[in-house]
Parts: sequence; structure tokens; C-alpha cells
Amino acid sequence: MCVKNAAMFIANNNPGVEVVVMAINLPILSKQQLVDSLLEMLNCHRGIKLAILDHITGPSGILFPIEDMIPLCHQRGVMVMVDGAHAPGQVELNLEEIGADFYFGNLHKWCYSARGCSILYVNPKHSDKVNPLVTSKVECPRLRNRFLMQGSKDYTALCSSSAAVEFLQDIGGLSAVKNYNEPMLKWATDMLCKAWNTTTIPIHDSLKAPFMILIKLPDIENIPLTPDGSKAIALSVYQKHKVHIAATRVNGHFWLRLSAHVYNTKDDYYKLRDALMDIYLPQLS
Repeated sequence: MCVKNAAMFIANNNPGVEVVVMAINLPILSKQQLVDSLLEMLNCHRGIKLAILDHITGPSGILFPIEDMIPLCHQRGVMVMVDGAHAPGQVELNLEEIGADFYFGNLHKWCYSARGCSILYVNPKHSDKVNPLVTSKVECPRLRNRFLMQGSKDYTALCSSSAAVEFLQDIGGLSAVKNYNEPMLKWATDMLCKAWNTTTIPIHDSLKAPFMILIKLPDIENIPLTPDGSKAIALSVYQKHKVHIAATRVNGHFWLRLSAHVYNTKDDYYKLRDALMDIYLPQLS
């Protein structure tokens, strides 16, 4: 959403720039369904210069087949920017092999760093075109140096990034994290779906984010299907039970975005189950 808002801001303030958004309709039965949707967009809008692709969507937890989508764009002369906000720490990343023109992702969501840490990859052929919003104190043609010494910015959070990567390695690397998170997420999903008599988002297994999944919530009386409605659900659960949840809206329904990480235990999910049933029991039963 943040990237979309930035694109819309640019379009609204630059005549001749237009943003077109690819609709994602459920169910998604295969990777090819998403690839075909992208191809249709490219064929319908021949003037597209830049495609912005999610690697893993935040609201819906969909792992996009960017390995198939990026070449499709490049074949038509379209540059690709990948929003990898949820990817570092969930999937293996080889940014050169991915082949995007630009890739950025957060380290604080799944990679244990402090807030404000992220990565930016720029294909070398574009390095002379990319500049920070705040001009660096250092005058240098190197891309990295152009992002150094930006005014009085506090770099304390960024200093945690190397320690975060070391921590990931110390606990066994991404493979060890997957061995813990994926069974925990499956168990929690099955337990909650049974308790709430509900289902998960209808997408193919190959498109499911490793550590995130959406569980359908019922239509809740007096809560509108709006961003404020999502906030109201999350706030009610926190205020009464001190449980943080992510309530989202996809395809005309409320969903709970369930996550698992190495610090979660089964007790966390039992508490989540009971909290929602206490507040919304008639709708969940």
C-alpha cells in the first residue's frame, strides 16, 4: 500500500504519468493464473515503462512468481521494481539471480533488525540514475556513497542490521527457521480453522508465503468493511485481551493474517483463539 500510494502521488503531480493496477481475483488456482493476468495488463497497456511487483503481499500473504513475471516484463522493454517488504527472512534471496532492475525489502519484519532497516538493490546499469531524496554530503559517483551522510539522519537502527544477520546464522540460518515456523503455522492454521469453523484464503500452495496465511473472519455486525473496520477489530481484541492481530480486507471479506516466527509458541495461538471467540463468539461459532 505504501508503494502504491507513492506511485499515485507521483502520477497525481506529474502530467502524463498514469498508474494502472492489476486486479487479483480469488481463487488463484496456479502460478500461471497470475502470470497470465500480468501478460494481459502488459498487452492492454502498451505504454507501461515500469512494473512494480510484490514479492510477498502484506494484506494477502501471496508469494508472487516473480521469477516468471520479471522476464515477461523485460521481454516487452518494461523495467521491474520489486517490493520485497516481507521477503528477507522468509525466502532465500539472490538479488542478481532474481534479475529485477530495482529491489527493496525490510529487515525488521522477518530478519530481526530494528525498525528502519531495509535493503536496496539497483541493477548496475541503473546506478547512475538513482539518487536519495536528501543529497548526501559525500560527492561521489558510487551509488552507495550517494546515500551516506544524509543530513542529520540517525543511523543507529541501521547498525543493528549486521547483528540481525549474525543472529539468523547463529540460530541455524533460514532452513532452521523454516523447520520451526512452517509446522507451527500449519498447526495453528488447522487449529483455528477448526475452532472458528472457517477456511483459509483460496490460493495454490505454491503461492502461499512461508510464514503467513489468511484465515477468513465472519461478517461482523456494525463493523463496516473498510480500513477503519479492520482497525476496529484489531483494537477491540487488543483492548480486551492485549493480543495484537492483523485484520485485513481481501475480496470483500475480513481476514486474519496469521503469522509464525521463532519466538511464537502454541500458547500464543490458543490465546488468539480464545480472544476472538470471547469477543465475536456468535459469528465464529
